[in-house]
Amino acid sequence: MLRNGVQPDRITFNSLLAVCSGAGLWETARGLFNEMVYRGIDQDIYTYNTFLDAACNGGQVDVAFDIMSEMHAKNILPNQVTYSTVIRGCAKAGRLDTTLSLFNEMKCAGITLDRVSYNTLLAIYASLGKFEEALNVSKEMESMGIKKDIVTYNALLDGFGKQGMFTKVKQLFAEMKAEKLSPNLLTYSTLISVYLKGGLYEDAVEVYKEFKKQGLKADVVFYSKLIDALCKKGLVEYSWLLLNEMTKEGIQPNVVTYNSIINAFGESATNECGSDNIVTTISQSKSEEDNIIKIFEQLAAQKSASGKKTNALRQDLLCISGVFHKMHELQIKPNVVTFSAILNACIRCSSFDEASLLLEELRLFDNQVYGVAHGLLMGQREGVWAQTLSLFNEVKQMDSSTASAFYNALTDMLWHFGQKEGAQLVVLEGKRSEVWEHTWSTSCLDLHLMSSGAACAMVHAWLLSIRSIVFGGHELPKMLSILTGWGKHNKVTGDGALKRAIEGLLTSIGAPFQVAKCNIGRFISTGAVVAAWLRESGTLEVLVLQDDTSHFGKATSFNVDANFSYLVRFHWCDFIVDSTKINSLVFNVYINGQIAERKVDLVALQNGKKAAPLVKDYVTYVDDKEGDDHLWIAVHPSGDNSELDNAIVNELEIFKINGENTSLAGQNPTISDLMKKYQDEQSKEEKAQPKFSNQDKSHSTTVIITGLSWSSLH
Repeated sequence: MLRNGVQPDRITFNSLLAVCSGAGLWETARGLFNEMVYRGIDQDIYTYNTFLDAACNGGQVDVAFDIMSEMHAKNILPNQVTYSTVIRGCAKAGRLDTTLSLFNEMKCAGITLDRVSYNTLLAIYASLGKFEEALNVSKEMESMGIKKDIVTYNALLDGFGKQGMFTKVKQLFAEMKAEKLSPNLLTYSTLISVYLKGGLYEDAVEVYKEFKKQGLKADVVFYSKLIDALCKKGLVEYSWLLLNEMTKEGIQPNVVTYNSIINAFGESATNECGSDNIVTTISQSKSEEDNIIKIFEQLAAQKSASGKKTNALRQDLLCISGVFHKMHELQIKPNVVTFSAILNACIRCSSFDEASLLLEELRLFDNQVYGVAHGLLMGQREGVWAQTLSLFNEVKQMDSSTASAFYNALTDMLWHFGQKEGAQLVVLEGKRSEVWEHTWSTSCLDLHLMSSGAACAMVHAWLLSIRSIVFGGHELPKMLSILTGWGKHNKVTGDGALKRAIEGLLTSIGAPFQVAKCNIGRFISTGAVVAAWLRESGTLEVLVLQDDTSHFGKATSFNVDANFSYLVRFHWCDFIVDSTKINSLVFNVYINGQIAERKVDLVALQNGKKAAPLVKDYVTYVDDKEGDDHLWIAVHPSGDNSELDNAIVNELEIFKINGENTSLAGQNPTISDLMKKYQDEQSKEEKAQPKFSNQDKSHSTTVIITGLSWSSLH
């Protein structure tokens, strides 16, 4: 177009923006809008509405509000489409309070709500448990001449169902039929999901039979919704059966389907579990009878499910591995939700070694996520932080709930395994990026959107921050508070996991906060009392986080030249451990965050002989990515495989292997402090010596040895 001398106009740019919006190309849309401004082309209401749609589709809700402000500044008044677009974006991002404010603003501006807007508003109230408001919206719709449609009823069924109001759900379903509205696929999947989550398996059977009678065809969304419901009940075995059923029907699972199953493994280990015999019977059935009905009927027949077996955790880990390999086989790319689920599952691992093994599954799909998670877990903060920030920049582009879930999962894993300094770095970066909105002020720390590990790390950082205010000679606000929320999703109101974790933390460090009498989800204290506590001599020590390295074994790192291969030679000669039994001293070898060899059994390799020397070589390549100019080496006890919680290395040699150009040239290595001290002393001695002529100077030769040593680690 430009090559032919045809200049784009407003219609051209509007059309291009619409294409970007539909394709989810937010950055391209922003570039087009900026070029439009640069060319001096005026924007109209259609331009802004399309640009807003692109922003909301890209999860850029805050940018959407900036765009609306710009519209007002240019005297382009938002219309019904403008508000509906931003409302949809806010609702999708989970910013429901903001969404309700927009509805009020819309009404104040005299803009009439349409059916879509009313249904959105009704769905929000229902999901928040504000049923009186939801029903009022329904009445307002009818007063405006807008009758409830299938979307309205589906929203009400979902909202009331999530709150466990099953009688109301049945009443609404009957009312819907009385209004001659035919239930659709979403109606049936919502009802079945609601009944499964509530343990009403008989009702789920009846609804499913009606669904089949109507001749409707299940799709991936239908199956995914049912699988998610079973997973949330901890019935993962049955969810596997449903997964098999959908593949038999020729329906390929998507990433959402697999996320539900992976996430189920990350939940509490006290989930319900069906009988293995029943599951096996159903899975091996070859009859024409519907296996889904069989599943629901078996669930109805045994509501009192037995607890998980002692080896269930290990089975779960194998299942997660199977899920990842199946996704890889089907070329289903995991998303951030998948990664968050796998990080949550790591917390359930009984050992550091098992968590490390589980994280390795990430390498099938995303080396960056694996490198960051595994590197931080292994204590390689300096080595992977640049890569971590790059990953966080990508996560920030997503909606706030997805981004915060990833930060929460990563921090929880680090906190659980004692990497508390790393956990605090992550939450502070999340705070800087505003992943959790309105979290931090001098007078209040709002933790209700954070996980337990993230919240604990944030409390330490916040208390250190206000300590600096005190020692800077300033007064604290009269009242300080830490908000955890009411724990409304727990069986005992006010007894949520987050509240318990923070209460335990505050008690352990002696912080003078108490539960507020009028708000059981808030801890309060006066500024004067907290300031006095912060001035105490022992307070700083309990506030500064320290990593727990007891399960790390031995680790060290070396600065090396990038873009070279290195041969790493381990020397072992055990003459300390008083055992000649196999499995008495077993450990894993890690090089640059990856497992070089698992389950190195020193006694077995030495044939049970005491003090028998052993040498093993490994080759690795160090590329030139930022932060990768080092070689990080560790040996960790191999969890349940070793009787002794120990790992040793007697000596370590590192050899640089020449590249294709047969050269070993690289940047000069940084000299150690000891060598620098020696060189300074030598320089002083030389200056003190009498001067000689040049021909009398002795010649010296510098020899560069490409091997390094690391000795005697026990």
